[in-house]
Amino acid sequence: STDAPCSALSIMYSAEGAYLGGEVYPQSPSIVAVDTEVIAKAGRRPLVSGFGDAMSTYYEARTCYENPQALSMLEARPTQTALAISKLCAEMLYENGLLALKALEAGVPDEALERAVEANTLLSGLGFESGGLAASHAIAQALSWVHAVHDNLMHGEMVAIGLLTMLTMEELQGLPGRRAEYRRVAEFFSKVGLPVCLRHAFFDPSDTASVDQFAKVTLEQWFCHNEPFPMTKELVLESLWAADKAGEEIVREFGDAAYRSLHPPSTAAKL
Repeated sequence: STDAPCSALSIMYSAEGAYLGGEVYPQSPSIVAVDTEVIAKAGRRPLVSGFGDAMSTYYEARTCYENPQALSMLEARPTQTALAISKLCAEMLYENGLLALKALEAGVPDEALERAVEANTLLSGLGFESGGLAASHAIAQALSWVHAVHDNLMHGEMVAIGLLTMLTMEELQGLPGRRAEYRRVAEFFSKVGLPVCLRHAFFDPSDTASVDQFAKVTLEQWFCHNEPFPMTKELVLESLWAADKAGEEIVREFGDAAYRSLHPPSTAAKL
């Protein structure tokens, strides 16, 4: 459900579920074992949440690689190897994500599920740690401070909103190709069941206290400033609202049956 297992980083949360920071250990785990026989019989939502976390890996690593001032989670410049791993991670999810969900329906692991698990756990873990994070994860961690969001969403689902907002932000700032990338990512998310708009994220734009807290925590994340332009509260919120509008258009075009199947009203916490 996340890319944490292979990394040397542990994320700390408050008792209420709000992101507090991370701690880096001297080395990564020696062994990470994932039994896909178990995964194939588990629920869809954790795997899909992992898709959101892992898909963001490439786009954040690419941002860090293209910005000569950006640093990886190891506070070093990203390598071409990390970028290549991150790109492979995204392509494996595009090719195998939907097929992997069919394996879960059958309860039997197959090659698509094996590759999706490899992307979620191994490639994304190597990619984010050595490639770097940017606005997507800063936004996701800030969303965990909004009670209605962290009561209803998993980490990778928050990252999905973060990635769509980051791509929108980079488009607003004139970075090439982001509009087409937004559409490709959003279409994939809509098909596998990840949130693509604030309504899906249980985020109420009229809650000014939560909006202000969200913007504040976003800007407090050092990796937020790996973006190649000044990060401000105004830009963060403009991008969030624009991404929400675009996400609602994606829902109108592709529907959100996959999302609703993972978030039936009876399982949602009260706002």
